[in-house]
This record gives sequence, structure tokens and C-alpha cells, in this order.
Amino acid sequence: METTIVSSLIEGGVTVLGSVLALYGLIYTTKKKALSTLEEKLEKHREEYLTRIDAVENSISAIKADNDKWQSVIRVEIQTLSDRQEKNNKVIERTFHLEERASVLEEKVRVANHRIEDLEKHE
Repeated sequence: METTIVSSLIEGGVTVLGSVLALYGLIYTTKKKALSTLEEKLEKHREEYLTRIDAVENSISAIKADNDKWQSVIRVEIQTLSDRQEKNNKVIERTFHLEERASVLEEKVRVANHRIEDLEKHE
């Protein structure tokens, strides 16, 4: 009877041990599978983010190139406007000098006309 009890205890222990090992194997497999799935998801997201980062970098490069182009165009336009303004300023300056000279000439004509009138009166 003692052997039967010992035998039953050993069998029960082996069964429990087998169950524990099976449970451990199930947990290990489930954990491994979950980690594998998680790693796959992480890798997928990593690749997606890297792709998005590349797209953003390309967009920034394109925007910078476009910005550089427009800065060049604006510089040329500003220089053109500056040149036109300088020409306009010179025309205004010349006009001012011509008006001064015209004023002096008008005064000379008035004086000359006045002298002519005085000479005609004294004749």
C-alpha cells in the first residue's frame, strides 16, 4: 500500500510537473509570439515613420529651393525698381534745374521787354 501511495504521489507529481511544463511552454510560446508580433508592428511603424520623415525632408528641400528661386526673383525686381527710381530722380532733378533756368530766362525776357518799352518811350 505504501508503494501504491508513493507511486500515486509520484504519478501525481509527474502529472503536475507535466502540466506546469506544458503551461510554461504555452506561456513561453504565447510570449514569444506576442513579442514577435510586437516587433513586427514596431518595425512596420518604424518603416512608415522613416518614409514619412523622408517625404517631409523632400518637401522641405523643395520648399527651400522654391524659396531660393523667389528670393532671386525678388532681388532682381528690387534692383530693377531701384534703377527706375534712380532714373526718375535724375529726371526730376533735371526738370528742377530746367525750371530754374526757365525762370531766369523769363526774368531776362521781362527785363529786356521793359528796356525795349523804355527805349520806345524815349524815342
